[in-house]
Amino acid sequence: MLLEVGPAMDTPMGRATLSFSEIDAWARRTARSLQPWEAQFLKRLSSEYLAQFSISSDPNCPPPWRVLSAPSKDELDRKIDALL
Repeated sequence: MLLEVGPAMDTPMGRATLSFSEIDAWARRTARSLQPWEAQFLKRLSSEYLAQFSISSDPNCPPPWRVLSAPSKDELDRKIDALL
């Protein structure tokens, strides 16, 4: 839902966290009935998105996800043996 409503608002002062009025307008236009906690959660997600967006402007910033490496064959064999 966050990406559908838009993760942030563009204002004359720059990007800003979604307001409750923006969330409410989106919900009414899309015929969605949001619970109060859902609107609060969307607002919080918008805030977190903008915080990460700001941090990510640094070219040396690591991505906000962790790259998982595939386990080696030996490691898989040990895990399977431990289960059996």
